[in-house]
Amino acid sequence: VHACQIKVLNIVDEKPIVGDSVLLSALIWQSGSFCFNPERKTSERTIRRKLEVLLLEGACLKDYNDYLESANVKLTSVMHTKLGPISNEIFADKMSAGMPIDCTMQKRVYDSFDGKTNLADVIHKLGLLKPVWIPIVFNLLSCNLISVEHGQAAQKKIAEVERIIDPSLITKAERDLTRYETGFLSFPLF
Repeated sequence: VHACQIKVLNIVDEKPIVGDSVLLSALIWQSGSFCFNPERKTSERTIRRKLEVLLLEGACLKDYNDYLESANVKLTSVMHTKLGPISNEIFADKMSAGMPIDCTMQKRVYDSFDGKTNLADVIHKLGLLKPVWIPIVFNLLSCNLISVEHGQAAQKKIAEVERIIDPSLITKAERDLTRYETGFLSFPLF
């Protein structure tokens, strides 16, 4: 009846994400640890659609996500447009072979791929959640409108990001969030 997601690194005081999109995101997780607490009750009702509908949509999202993984699309990937700037009419015509998704949003994503910015930065700038951007990138890639950069430039950008992150801080945070007696993450984290 209720789903809430709070980003671990809440850098910009972002509000928690609630509702159907949280459940859809969880349905495409590759792995995870789960704890069910039957005593915990809530009066909040943020899940609006029927579970069967969400499960079917989640299965489609999983298929799209698997396709992107097989194409080696990662959040650190840099996407290139194959046709460059194109009119809305030409774009709509090319996308007619894809899944029926809001063409305006797909065009915004397409126009944001500049061959320099990685996928994570593009989706963050546009404020897109996983259940929204995965089908769009799937469409753009399967309709042959974008390509994924796998060369040295992408690896250089990944190395720059890795250089910014201090591994000792990650280890310390992980140690502070894990119960030493069980190895599980502490409940308040969730």
